[in-house]
Amino acid sequence: MKYNILRNILDKISKDAPKEFVSYKQTKDEEKNNQIRSKCLIHLFLMVRFGIDDFKTRESFITEGGYNRVIRFNS
Repeated sequence: MKYNILRNILDKISKDAPKEFVSYKQTKDEEKNNQIRSKCLIHLFLMVRFGIDDFKTRESFITEGGYNRVIRFNS
């Protein structure tokens, strides 16, 4: 696979998710795992670009479902 390093990093973020975040648990369904990796890519961006180390804090910035909100970052 062309992006093994990135995939491994995203899978590590998924595995490091607190237990209450069950939506990050890897499955045997590759499509579901790709959806999890998509959210983990946002986590990676927030870690690198904004230095947000805490998983729960990063999760609060991910918008999906009924809890969407507008976030403005000062850059």
